[in-house]
Amino acid sequence: MNNTTILKASGNEQKQNTKLLNCFMHAFIANDVNSIENMLHDDGLYFGKYSKSKVAGYFYKLFFNEKNGIHDLFDVNVNKGIALNKIPGSEVLEVRLCNQFKAKSKFGSIQDIFIDERVFRYCFLFKDDLIFDIQIPTRFIEKADDLKASN
Repeated sequence: MNNTTILKASGNEQKQNTKLLNCFMHAFIANDVNSIENMLHDDGLYFGKYSKSKVAGYFYKLFFNEKNGIHDLFDVNVNKGIALNKIPGSEVLEVRLCNQFKAKSKFGSIQDIFIDERVFRYCFLFKDDLIFDIQIPTRFIEKADDLKASN
């Protein structure tokens, strides 16, 4: 039987991690690669394979690629949930972007291809008041209440 280990942080660490997560969210929405890079730990390993400078390149390409970059998408919805498989128990940041104003989507819902919506979900591991790891979760829930109900 597999057990999932959930990381616990102290009250001060939780406050700092929440602040860092909010800063990342705003930098992501603003397409600010430099700010994102400044939030990353030098010794981190991102998406299981990228160094700090390589993941900065990943975000630059994501934001400014001529063919499908997201820098010109203006409607933004942000949701949060909890990761179940990648960095279990960590907060999932879901950013939904498109070029049409629409009602807020529920966390975890599939992207709307009819309006060219792009959905990005990331979960984070923190160390020394910096982001130490970023992963793309494939299993997640909206609230801890959902987790309690399924146990």
